[in-house]
Amino acid sequence: MRLVTQRSQFLCAATLGVGALMEVRRLGGAATLGDLLARGVSRRALGKGIALGQIERPLRGVYCVPGTDLRLVRATRLNAPLTCVSACELLGLPLLNTDARAHVAVRRSTSVSLGAGVRPHYVSEDISGLPINRVQRRLSRTDAVGGRRLPVWRIVDHLGACVPHLDQLVVLDAVLNRKWMSLGEVNRFTCTPPARVHWLREHADARAQSVIETLSRFALGEAGLEVESQVLVEGVGHVDLVVDGVLAVELDGRDHHSDERAFYEDRRRDRELALRGMAVMRFTYRDVRYRTDQMVAEVRAMCQLLTTRGLERR
Repeated sequence: MRLVTQRSQFLCAATLGVGALMEVRRLGGAATLGDLLARGVSRRALGKGIALGQIERPLRGVYCVPGTDLRLVRATRLNAPLTCVSACELLGLPLLNTDARAHVAVRRSTSVSLGAGVRPHYVSEDISGLPINRVQRRLSRTDAVGGRRLPVWRIVDHLGACVPHLDQLVVLDAVLNRKWMSLGEVNRFTCTPPARVHWLREHADARAQSVIETLSRFALGEAGLEVESQVLVEGVGHVDLVVDGVLAVELDGRDHHSDERAFYEDRRRDRELALRGMAVMRFTYRDVRYRTDQMVAEVRAMCQLLTTRGLERR
């Protein structure tokens, strides 16, 4: 009889804990005590969830799913949306550098103590009444990260206060390519310096498929070369970059050639381009990211060689 009673008590506790866990998940993976109580979750259920390891309480008054990013926990405590590099990382956007701090958007009039590990981005618009969404969703242009809703263009705008111009361009290219914002929304930026806003409009390209494509396009363009992105070639498909109209530049990411089929497909594309009279050069992530000057010099030398040969044949 005692064993039956103990089993019933355990099942009851587990049921309470699961209920609390489901509500925390519905609130994006982390939630304040006030939000959970307002949704009908009892303190007893939260206690049972913690005892069984179903949920955690990393900060006073904040409950989360085990393993939740600490930046989201800190943002939840402040009842503020993540933004800038923190939001970009959770959204799966490419970042050249990361930051362990929680970048959050808060009203200028806020009186809450931000605490350690928080980088505030002050905004004038009211963000307190916007709905909560899940963190792990891949978001559309007006959805949210974690606690509260924040437009994607505002997240990218906040990068202008924290990262170099090229880092911001990488993210802008990515969100334009995913159609999460439009190029026209760059004109709404207020946190990014005006000179950089103009620079971003001039250099952004929604056709960019990867970090190294953005970096290569920028470096080659700065060197005075004419660069076209994602050029469609019959029988080949889209070529990453075409430089000076004579050279195809293909870029292989860090996880490229993870399967044999991709390796052989690249060889086929190279042969097809050669048959069409276009030379091909391939560069890796490391070439573009850490040997940029050498990559530019090699592309320039090849373009000069191809141009000279073309003139000699005439």
